[in-house]
Amino acid sequence: MQDHTTPARFPRSIIGVSSAVAVLVLGSVARATPPAITPIAVTGQSSTGPANARYRTMYEPFINNDGHVAFNGEYYTTSPSNWTQAIWSGHYTAPTLLVHENQIAPASEVGAGIRFSNAQIVGLNNRGQVALRSRLNGTPTVVESLWTTDATGFRVVMHTLMPTPLPNLSFGSLDGETRYRQTFNDAGKIGFYASVYPAATLFRDDGLWTGSPGNTTLQAFERDHLPGTPANAYMGYDNTIPFTPPIRMNHKGVFAFSGYVTNFGTGLWLGGPNDRILVAGTGTPAPGTSRLFAGVESFSLNNAGMVAFSTVLMGSPIQRGVWRGMPGQLSLVALQGNPAPMMPSGVMHGSISSVAINAAGSVAFYSRLTGPGINAENNQAIYLSGLTETILIAQSGTPAPGINSTFNNLSFYEVNANGVVAFIASTRAVGGDGLWAYDPSVGVVPVAVPGTLFEFSSGVFKTVATVRTAFYPASGSSVTTFPVGGEDGLPRALNDHGQLAFSVVFTDLSSGVYIAQVPAPASLVVMLVGLGGCSRRRRAVG
Repeated sequence: MQDHTTPARFPRSIIGVSSAVAVLVLGSVARATPPAITPIAVTGQSSTGPANARYRTMYEPFINNDGHVAFNGEYYTTSPSNWTQAIWSGHYTAPTLLVHENQIAPASEVGAGIRFSNAQIVGLNNRGQVALRSRLNGTPTVVESLWTTDATGFRVVMHTLMPTPLPNLSFGSLDGETRYRQTFNDAGKIGFYASVYPAATLFRDDGLWTGSPGNTTLQAFERDHLPGTPANAYMGYDNTIPFTPPIRMNHKGVFAFSGYVTNFGTGLWLGGPNDRILVAGTGTPAPGTSRLFAGVESFSLNNAGMVAFSTVLMGSPIQRGVWRGMPGQLSLVALQGNPAPMMPSGVMHGSISSVAINAAGSVAFYSRLTGPGINAENNQAIYLSGLTETILIAQSGTPAPGINSTFNNLSFYEVNANGVVAFIASTRAVGGDGLWAYDPSVGVVPVAVPGTLFEFSSGVFKTVATVRTAFYPASGSSVTTFPVGGEDGLPRALNDHGQLAFSVVFTDLSSGVYIAQVPAPASLVVMLVGLGGCSRRRRAVG
């Protein structure tokens, strides 16, 4: 197995190519700078934990700004068919076993004889703390729980039947099985939705909470009246629309949430210790237009308290758009029917969605293009809109660097503080969803692409089957995917130093967890300039 302290060789991005330089010059679009790849853990490699433990399967890793990682996976000691589920965390050069299936939970937190079961990572913050959700087995039976780690070990934030701050009410269950319904910030606080038991009243049993061990606070409760809505409007009171709105929480404790309100529609609220402010909602003015918002769809939040969101406008024709800013200070970013930047004359934004805002206030969003020359093969685009300019990150139907093919479908993405964007896209040549990265200095580069060769471990190459990240997790993993901006409390795959953490499953069913450095080291970039360099994308004033 590869020594983690040894710089990894670059991945080969074309099947049958044995030279990294050959990858760079093969085909009309192959002058892409491959990022440096470092393996964290691979199938068969020795793992910390029980004697003779070895990694079996690894899933999408999370990463923080210090290069610490956390990931779910499995290990075995005698036979790969006899495995144990576990979580590892620590610096990427030496992750250690954090918790494993059937491990006894701290008696001081939940009582004696209670064991962890099916623990899943909720988040990893920049202090190195891990948040996880787990079912707990034992007597008495405790069904669901949320935990964080600190210097003393595991600390429980909530569990089923644990008393809430509300009189005579205990926590019931967490919202669904989707762990991205929870967020985790650098202060060690989790934002989560959970029911109460017994129900306070009919249709009044779900709440939005924030908290840390021993200190949870109710932020919004089903049937609450929220600011900016009519007096007879109540949060989540509708038999057909469940009370499961998403939450974002920045590292300063400001949180944003959306939801349905009867006699009003949908809205987006920003909250702090003592107030809730309506940012936008059904029937409120849409700045930059003469129309009103019909509601709020996807949204994101940064440490400055800026929000970005996508929505549809009331009336005809149908128009979707993206806005950013603070309450009362929103500005239009992009609007359906307006010219699409860096496109030929007449090409317009179509439907717009899936926003993420980074530390600098730049907003990544997805656009369906329309107009002359646009068809089903080239109508998808990912943009990054700064405060003064808008950059086209990727477009379907255009050359996929490093692959002698074009992009097909564009999917989810993450943007860091420096404008580096990691995104998922398939190509027409090989199919399957691959991982790519955009850096302002070098453009788009391939990271791991299905159907191509990838350096599994030092000198060992295997064919990629699937690629997964924290913003694009494994199918069937009960995780709702969202674009990530880096300061919204969602798990990160891309940190502000350009380290991109991801997992790969290969065609022989082995797997690995890796880090790509985006962009490549400066010495390699200099070498590439000698080979012809990398084309940089043009920028357009937004």
